[in-house]
Amino acid sequence: MTDIVQGHCEDRFAHVREAFEEGLRGQALGGGAVSVWLDGEPVVELWGGSPTIAEPTPWREDTLSPIQSATKGLAAICVHVMVDRGTIELDRPVADYWPEFAAAGKAAITVRTLLGGLAALVYADAAPPETLFEHEPMARALEQQAPAWEPGTQGAYHSSTFGPLLDELVRRADGRSVAKVFADEVAAPLGLDAHLGVAAADLDRIAETHMPPNPVMAAIFSGDGRLSRAWRPVPHDPEFFSRDAFKQSGNATGGGYVTASALAQLYGTLATGGGPILSPAAVDTLREQQWAGVCGLTDRPMRMALGLSLDDATHPMGGPNGFGHYGLGGSLGAADPDAGLGFGYTTNSLDGDGRCRALVDAVRGSLR
Repeated sequence: MTDIVQGHCEDRFAHVREAFEEGLRGQALGGGAVSVWLDGEPVVELWGGSPTIAEPTPWREDTLSPIQSATKGLAAICVHVMVDRGTIELDRPVADYWPEFAAAGKAAITVRTLLGGLAALVYADAAPPETLFEHEPMARALEQQAPAWEPGTQGAYHSSTFGPLLDELVRRADGRSVAKVFADEVAAPLGLDAHLGVAAADLDRIAETHMPPNPVMAAIFSGDGRLSRAWRPVPHDPEFFSRDAFKQSGNATGGGYVTASALAQLYGTLATGGGPILSPAAVDTLREQQWAGVCGLTDRPMRMALGLSLDDATHPMGGPNGFGHYGLGGSLGAADPDAGLGFGYTTNSLDGDGRCRALVDAVRGSLR
């Protein structure tokens, strides 16, 4: 498998290449890519395996990979862009921008509470079946939704609702969708090959997704428990995520498609002060801890900033002050501001949590 790895890797990061090669050797299907940017320059750019499942073909430098929930990190960054521009204020009620949000006891919830995962809006009970990735039905359902507990008292990863909540907030405040803000204010200034909604001309660059048995998906489809309730509106069509309509939708929950290099460059930008997309003060605000403890939805320990996870034993981000966002199956974009480092890992085989952890550990070890 080592002979199919392509790209470059500086000598000091040789252990990252070794970890990537070992991960590919243990990967039954698919492929992936890993990138590290240090002080604004790429020091690791590796890719290998296959973007196709039935008939393997070489992974290319410009292969776009789905990143599942790591998309939520991109959406959160867009909100911080709006805050930095003065379009949105963190300590104003969400209902100041989105009046219908005030229903069902939500009038006092602020943007900060929403971004920090403290709004207790982990369910969208009124959403029609199979509409979880459709913006309008989810936004209307969340207007009706009462908090699951007193907002501000318990943190939770809003796994199925964070995307539409942030997207509707941005639409009301700015007039553009999160996908459009990301394209205009984040991807374009940095020249990123990263997309919330892929253009028709680029659809053939997207890697096919292989989804082996996964405990998270098993819990979602179990029909029992909090996670299953949160994801009740998820489509049951196994081909849903392969359809062009979803790939082009710009969905803020899980519709991001990127190269690993773009992900690393983006988080590397945040790790080195944020310019030109965010001010240094905005980056400092973005990574302020909002809560730490057991998640009210998943029962897993977490440390959460304003829309992004903070480094901990369960969600390693490369350093004690690291921050970023994981996606189902192992995709990760993360920043280590102490090292001035951005990290990106993408894979189309959603059994990559162990592979990603090994890469993060290898990067951390290379910096010692």
